[in-house]
This record gives sequence, C-alpha cells and structure tokens, in this order.
Amino acid sequence: MACSCCSFWVSNGAVLRTLLDLRNELGKMTALEFSSHVTPEKNDFASWVETVLEEEALAKAMRKVKTQKALTKKIEEYLKTTYNIS
Repeated sequence: MACSCCSFWVSNGAVLRTLLDLRNELGKMTALEFSSHVTPEKNDFASWVETVLEEEALAKAMRKVKTQKALTKKIEEYLKTTYNIS
C-alpha cells in the first residue's frame, strides 16, 4: 500500500494510490469534480502521475488531453501497453 503522502485526494473525497485507482475514479467522478483538477492552466492528475508515480511519459501524454473521456482512454492505453493490464 502506498503511503498517505503518495496518495491523491480527489475533490469528491476519493483517495487514489495507483493508476488503476485513477482510471476507475475517472469513470465515476462528475464533470464538476473533474474540472476542479483539470483546466486549461493545470492538470493535477498529470502532475501527480509525474511527480509521485514517476510515470513521466504518461504524464506528458495526459497533459495533451483535456476531457475526462480522453484522459481515461490515455490511461487505459498506457496500462495495456506498459503493464499489460486491461
């Protein structure tokens, strides 16, 4: 289990510890919850993925997409190609 300092707290109260957690939570969060973390100026999820999970390539790809659906797809593609996780 990841330490609490490595976790990501979503505005809806969910706590994420892994890329799988992020992928699953993106499917459940509202557009308002998503937009509190992803705006034209910032992408909190990409920052967490880069600095805490140390997945720089994924973070770079995440910053290029701006919708919840596109972000989910990008993470799913990365999990499949990098870790063979569907």
